[in-house]
Amino acid sequence: MNIEDLTFLTPPRNQGQMIEVAYAGDYQGNVIKRVHDRSDRTTQYFIAPFDFENGDEGPIGLNSPPAVEGDWKPLKVVKSL
Repeated sequence: MNIEDLTFLTPPRNQGQMIEVAYAGDYQGNVIKRVHDRSDRTTQYFIAPFDFENGDEGPIGLNSPPAVEGDWKPLKVVKSL
C-alpha cells in the first residue's frame, strides 16, 4: 500500500482544528487514520479493519469517523525517495 495513493477525507467537525484527523479506505477492507498536528507539523498514521456490519455505506470519513473493528494500531509509513 502506498500512502500517497490514498484519498483522505476529513469529517466537518475535524476541519480547521489544530489536530486534524482524516480517514481513507484501502482495497483490503481497512481504514487508515491520519492525525496531523499543526503545532509541531507531525503526522501519524493508524490502521483498523472497517466494520462492514455497522459501518456507513458512504465514503469513509466524509461525514463522521468510520466504524472500525477493534482498536487503532500504529502504522509505520516509509516514504520513498
